[in-house]
Order: sequence, then C-alpha cells, then structure tokens
Amino acid sequence: MKTLNENKFDELFKERFSNYSENPPDAVFNKIKNTASNFNNPASFWKKGGFFVSIAVVIIAISVVLIVNSFNTLNEKQIAKPISQNNLITKNNILKNNIIAINAETNIVNNNNVKTNKTKIINQQEIVVKSAVIDNSDNFNSANQITVKSILPDINQLPETQSEFEIQINVKPATCHKHNGKVSLSSDIADVKFYCMDFNPNKQITFIDNLNAGTYNFKAELNTVSKNFIVNVTDSGIVKARFTHYEITQAIGVPVYFSNKSTVDGKNFDEISDVSFKWYFGDALNSFEPNPVHNYNSIGPFTISLVAYNSIGCKDSTISLPLTIAGSAIDLPNIFSPNGDGINDVFMPAVTAVRNFECVIFNTNGETVYKWNNPEQGWDGKINNGLQMANPGIYFYIINAVGIDGKIIKDKNFVYLLK
Repeated sequence: MKTLNENKFDELFKERFSNYSENPPDAVFNKIKNTASNFNNPASFWKKGGFFVSIAVVIIAISVVLIVNSFNTLNEKQIAKPISQNNLITKNNILKNNIIAINAETNIVNNNNVKTNKTKIINQQEIVVKSAVIDNSDNFNSANQITVKSILPDINQLPETQSEFEIQINVKPATCHKHNGKVSLSSDIADVKFYCMDFNPNKQITFIDNLNAGTYNFKAELNTVSKNFIVNVTDSGIVKARFTHYEITQAIGVPVYFSNKSTVDGKNFDEISDVSFKWYFGDALNSFEPNPVHNYNSIGPFTISLVAYNSIGCKDSTISLPLTIAGSAIDLPNIFSPNGDGINDVFMPAVTAVRNFECVIFNTNGETVYKWNNPEQGWDGKINNGLQMANPGIYFYIINAVGIDGKIIKDKNFVYLLK
C-alpha cells in the first residue's frame, strides 16, 4: 500500500477544512491523517470494498465537523475569560488560542485589532488601557511577542484622588526691626507645591527669607486642590528701655533710687535672662546694675539716660527729664501750735543735705528752753523735755549745721508759739 504524501495531505486538509478558523484537536487531527494515509488509487479502492470505506470516511468527517464546532464554541468562551491561570504561555497553546495582552503604548502589533479601551481618572491623570489581539499564525516566534511596559502604575494600586493634606510651617521671626525673618513650608504629601502670592506667585518655593515683620500670603497646591493661608512673621527681641526714680529730696548726698521698667517683647526684663543695662547719671558716673542707687555730690540739673540691650544685638535707650539736685539747706517755719490737734504741733526745720545739726530754743529772758541735734526731730512746746508746756509767745532759735557738700549753715530767728 502506498502511503499518502505529506504535501498531498496538506492540500486535502486545506481543501476540505478551509472553512474552519482553527486547527482540530490533536486526537482528531491524527485520526484524519491516519485515515487519509490509507487512500489508494480510485480503481483499487472501489475493488476492495471502497463503498464501505467511503461510508466510514463520511461518518468520520461528520464527527470531525461536530468536534471542531464544539472546540470552536469552547474557544470563543475562553477568549472572553482572563488568560491563563498561572500566566505561563507556551507555544502549543499559542497555536490554539488567541492571546490578549495589555499594551500601555500606542503601537498595536500585527493586525492592530483593538478590542477594548478603558479609561480611569486617578490623581487627576487620564490613564488609557488598550488591548490588542495577536494573530494565530503557525510561524509564531519571539518577534511576535508583546512586552507589557508599565508607563503608569497598575490602576488597581493607585491611591484615590488626594484632596486633603497637612501643611507644616516653620517661622523664624525677624529681629531688631531687621529684614531677617524666614518662612519654611513642607507637607505630608511630597507633591504639594507652595507659592508666595506677595512676591512671585508663579514661582514654586519651599522657603522664603529676608522678610520684615508682617503678614504674608501663601498658597499650597496639589493637582487641582489648593489652599490659601496667611503666615505672620513677628519681630522678636525688641527691647524698650524705661525707668523711674525716687528720692526723699533732690539734694546733694540724698540717695536717688532708680527703678528699671524695661521690657523685651512686652515682657518685664527680669523674665528674660540675656538683657544688659548701662546707666548714665549725668555726673560722669555710670552703673551696670539693673536697679542702681546713686548719690549726687554736686548741685545742678542732671540728665539720666539708660541703654538696654540683649544678646542678639537689639537695643533701646531712654532719657529722663533733668533732675535738679539742690545744695545743703535748712528751712524753718515761724509759727506752730502744740495743742494736740495734729496740725503744726511741732516746730521742725526742713533740712536738706545736712550732715551735722544743732538747734537751741531761748525765751525772751535768754534762758534755754529746749535743744536737739537730730534733724528728724523738733520741739513739741515742752520745756526741756519735761511735762510743763511753755507759755504762748515769742521764742528765739539758733541753728548751726554743716551740709554734705561742706557748706556751713548758721541761722537765727524767732518763732511764735500759739495755743
């Protein structure tokens, strides 16, 4: 028996099954090929029971048609499902099945048969996913393979559209009324952009410096979401020098007490650790004490000034009105009434800057009635510190004193004692 030539089998297969779009299964394919190989020339064929053989061939052909149709239907269902359970593609199933691959680029291989177009908006970006069909040629090789390139992340892994974000603002205050303030900006989202609307609103920034104290307008932007906000740059370390002074009398040798009222950023200086002072008393003397006490040893008006400064170089100064310091002096009244009513009950000289003091009271007969040497005391009308009150009338006094400035003071006059 002569075997059917392979080429003739191919011609026979193509002639009888040219209407089918895909190859039959292997088992059917082999049966057809084996049956076709038993063909002989027509004369010997019919002599050897060709009629029955023909019937058998017809039955087999019908069976092949039914089997091919069933596989064709099954394959169409499989095309609509995701390809491959384990994502492994072999040459054998490529010959039997269409391959669907996601192509993130615009070039569609082979027949450019685009099956689907899907669009999803994520993070304000338009992502287009395209599918293509590879032809099912037997001549499949590496040149026909599609490489899926990830131009954008997998759409199933992209975050939802970001509409809320936090802003971190760091402010370095200006100091001493200088333009040395700074604002630094950041966010919990790396893609947030910042702009200063007061300078160049189109220039993206992360900080802006050389700022004077004041308020500044900023904008934070993430895709189409934006926030406008205001940042206040304060002026720090501002020193204000202030003081007052207190004294018993403005005279030579009488202490003057200075009270420091200086502030730093509105706080009392004693709440701040880095504040220093320098006092100028107007008599060529000065002090670095916060609250000094000063004695003037000469008369005249004196202008006091105070300079306050901190460690970062901020400073301020202030000047008082002239302080008039008088020389040593004694001033006495010429009448008193020791009647116990609390008004002018004691004869007491007004003493200024006196170091040594003595006062003696005489009656009209020249007799000593009373004397004392403490300028803080006086005569209450009693004779020689006794219980007897002096009679109303005229009395004389003599005062001898030495002032702090060395001035010798002598005074004598009369005083009226009234009931």
